[in-house]
Amino acid sequence: MGCFVAALCGGLSEALPQLGVPSPMWMRAAFAVGLASFMMELANAVFPAGGAIALAFVVMPAPVPWISLLYTGMLSSSLVIIYGTLLNNLQETRLYPRRWPWQRGIASRHMPFTVPEHRHSERSLVRRWNDDSKKGTQYSQIYVGVLTVGLQFFFLIFLFFAEFDASEEGVASMCNSLAWISMAVLAGLAYSRSFLKAYGLGAVGFSLLILCVAVQWSMIVESLLHGEVLRIGFTRMMRGYSAAAAVLVSFGALIGKVDALQILTLVVIEIPCYCWNKVVFLQMDGPKMPVVHDGRGLSIFLFGSFFGFAAGKMLGVSQMGWLNRSQRSTELLSLMGTCCLWVTFPALTSSSSRASQHTVLALLGSGVTTFIVDGFLHEGRLQPTSIRSAVLAGGVALSGVADLLWPFTALAVGCVAGALSTIALHFSNRDIDTSGILQIYALPSLLGGLAAIFAGDSSSGIIPGNQAMGFFGTLIMATFSGAICGQLLGSLQGSVELAFSDEVRWACAEDLPRGVLSL
Repeated sequence: MGCFVAALCGGLSEALPQLGVPSPMWMRAAFAVGLASFMMELANAVFPAGGAIALAFVVMPAPVPWISLLYTGMLSSSLVIIYGTLLNNLQETRLYPRRWPWQRGIASRHMPFTVPEHRHSERSLVRRWNDDSKKGTQYSQIYVGVLTVGLQFFFLIFLFFAEFDASEEGVASMCNSLAWISMAVLAGLAYSRSFLKAYGLGAVGFSLLILCVAVQWSMIVESLLHGEVLRIGFTRMMRGYSAAAAVLVSFGALIGKVDALQILTLVVIEIPCYCWNKVVFLQMDGPKMPVVHDGRGLSIFLFGSFFGFAAGKMLGVSQMGWLNRSQRSTELLSLMGTCCLWVTFPALTSSSSRASQHTVLALLGSGVTTFIVDGFLHEGRLQPTSIRSAVLAGGVALSGVADLLWPFTALAVGCVAGALSTIALHFSNRDIDTSGILQIYALPSLLGGLAAIFAGDSSSGIIPGNQAMGFFGTLIMATFSGAICGQLLGSLQGSVELAFSDEVRWACAEDLPRGVLSL
């Protein structure tokens, strides 16, 4: 069904010029993918390759119009009917579909396992949802599709009037920088969050969704704040990746506790707040003299961490906290993501050769200090949580002041940040802050902000009073806007009963750890 719906959307998009709607190929391709995603969600027939099928109808049109749609629809529908009706429906223990459309009010006839009468596994809980919960979940899926398509069309409208930035020089160097920033944001920040034993797909997959939406949305918001036409260039894209990094930092506090609708709402709210704070309040990336000196990354981690922690605090504690745990394989994958972020950290935060060298020194210092302090706190046994988190504290602390310090000072600040983060992680509360962004990013950012205030003088052109005003103003803005966002996220329909589990949104393997809920 999903294959047929995607093919129909792709064929309709390809036929737009014949229907009297002139449109270039890139617009028809974007329309086909967005329409296919929305219609599959609406029809409750999501197919993983649906977007690719719709795109193929546009970029590789068939010689005979609609002949591919006939083949795709007839062949896929026939196979589904044969398998689903004659084979799958005869199995009493089938898992998909859980109910046919005409069985929505009928409970499952047989369970593939036996559980005590007063306790249910997570899969059993999904099957026992009442009609009201099902209706709320379907509405949430529709809202997600509408919001995603709306955002994409909104960006397409701006892109239609956009201009290319022909003034950029050193395209090869900037392309290389963009690749390193992409690696740091996606492979680093995303995979370092994959430590939950039942939410690895959601942590990495939704990070990719956040990145794709946030980069586009931030480019639009910044152009509006500057009062100019959207200009496409490597500089604007790198600013977009920086804004997406701030949202991903905030997402660390909410991992497992928010669904797709709440995640998109987080992006829609946080990006304007972040861009307003950077462009209007701090006067960065504009023609005026910036209020504060920020190498590139202090505002990312300071704003993102306090925004996310405030939102998590207002969102509250999940009802399935026993799934907020890790296991050896997920810890290893998360540590691999930390290594990627550790290697690419200078590209994300440093804007000069001196800043990059000092950032590396701070990362070295925080890495050594983390192993020493963590072993001391746990009687010689290292905790994976500290190793995959606190080793980055030195780079976070120097992300805004790396070019103002001497090598000795950079190494010392990195050591202090690593020790501070490791000790704070020992007393952290993961029920509110899932990945501990308060200890990983917020505390080192505070240390780096204080270092920027005291490192400024008249000879370097940095006014300590302006540094303090920008630092504390960003802190207040992030906390206040994050609290409002968390209150709004809590009012949306979320799957709190199935928190920290991939089964809500992902087709998972059978070895997915299950939760047990006392009803």
